[in-house]
Amino acid sequence: MCSRRINAVHEIVFEGSRPFGYFGWPTVAKLPDGTLAAAASGFRSSHICPFGRTVLWTSADEGRSWSGPVIVNDSPVDDRDAGLCALPDGSLLVTHFGSDTRIYYPAGAAMPDCADFRPVLDSWEDDIVSRHIGSFLRRRMPDGRFGKRIPVAASSPHGPSLLPDGSLIYIGTRFGVSKPDGTLEFKMDRFGGSGVVVLRSADDGDNWGELAEIPNPLPGTRFCEPHALGLPDGRILCQLRLEGEEYFSVWQSESADGGRTWSPAARIAAGSPPHLLLHSSGMLVSSYGCRRDGCGQRVMLSSDGGRSWETDYILRDDGPTGDLGYPSTVELSDGSLFTVYYQQPVPGAQCALLASRWRLPGA
Repeated sequence: MCSRRINAVHEIVFEGSRPFGYFGWPTVAKLPDGTLAAAASGFRSSHICPFGRTVLWTSADEGRSWSGPVIVNDSPVDDRDAGLCALPDGSLLVTHFGSDTRIYYPAGAAMPDCADFRPVLDSWEDDIVSRHIGSFLRRRMPDGRFGKRIPVAASSPHGPSLLPDGSLIYIGTRFGVSKPDGTLEFKMDRFGGSGVVVLRSADDGDNWGELAEIPNPLPGTRFCEPHALGLPDGRILCQLRLEGEEYFSVWQSESADGGRTWSPAARIAAGSPPHLLLHSSGMLVSSYGCRRDGCGQRVMLSSDGGRSWETDYILRDDGPTGDLGYPSTVELSDGSLFTVYYQQPVPGAQCALLASRWRLPGA
């Protein structure tokens, strides 16, 4: 067990009400003017249901108060995850993926105790579902308007990352196969796709080119839910979730040539999925969830550019169940850190968006 515990102040970002008060898989980002944005899949009935919407909040006072929830996307299928990437012009990229819940509950399958949504699933027509499954991106303009929905051939919970040269990199589970006319044909299996693909954009996310795949080193396992970070020395660091060998764990690979080739991935820590941040001090921060041995939220720290890590600093270990995690972190104006994640605020409640304020050890 980890003995490193961080002194953190815990807060509630948003808590819904039953029966559609479940919120999960969030991301927090900081805009150039200091505004914080948080996004999640929300207004759900449960972890797997057909009702998920992509929801966005903003805060002008570093997370002490938040705007009311804004619905970014509400398709006929389940809209899951919500990634964010702040751009220098003040716009914000919001990502999500659409899931066909019928995969989990085929005709005749028992419904969960919390809700009977069989009538909703039975009403879905294949041609409608086919237009909404897959991975997508929308741009929120500085004035609050939203641009068109853009299909992307990869999906990851926290979305793309801005590199030091101004381009974007999006490393995620492959969600689409390019057709001769340049459009994407979406392929989705029970696990949300197969293979981790590296995409790059030079036009703020309007178009994406494929650079590589990050190979999986272990037969019978799969990588998913990665997050990438461009470092000042030109390297791109990527941490990924591995499933199959154990419940889930964080692995790491890096590229020294702009994302075209990648080092063999190595295991870093138990838990997942990761989110990477470069602090102004030069410290790297990786936030991740822990769903066993004290369920809650953890971080790992690196002072040498990700070549080594001090793992399993505990932000909190009071999660009532293992349905929690997906933390992401931003640095506030005074150098402190603000981490957003989801878990039950009290036993028996639906999952909500929570946050922790903390400082780097020794700061």
